Amino acid sequence: MSIEVVSSKSGMGTKMGKKRNESKRDRGISLLVSIVLVFFVLGIIVFSVSHKIMTEMAASATQNLNESLDLIKCTIEAILNKEAEYQRLMAQ
Repeated sequence: MSIEVVSSKSGMGTKMGKKRNESKRDRGISLLVSIVLVFFVLGIIVFSVSHKIMTEMAASATQNLNESLDLIKCTIEAILNKEAEYQRLMAQ
C-alpha cells in the first residue's frame, strides 16, 4: 500500500512538472512575442519619422537650390550690365 502512495505522488509530480514546464514555455513565448511587438512598433515609429524628415529635407534642399540659382542669375545679370556699361563708356 505504501508503494502505491509513492507511485501516485510521483505521478502527480510529473504532471505538475509538465504543467510548470508548459507554463514557463508559454511565458517565454508570450515574452518573446511582446519583445518582437515592441521592436516592431518602434521600427514603424522610426521609419515614419525618418520619412517625414527626408521629405522636409528634400523640400528644403530644393528651395535652397532655387535660391542659389536665383542668386547666380542676378550675379550674371549684374556682371553683364556692368560690362555693357563699360563698353558704352569705352565707345564714347
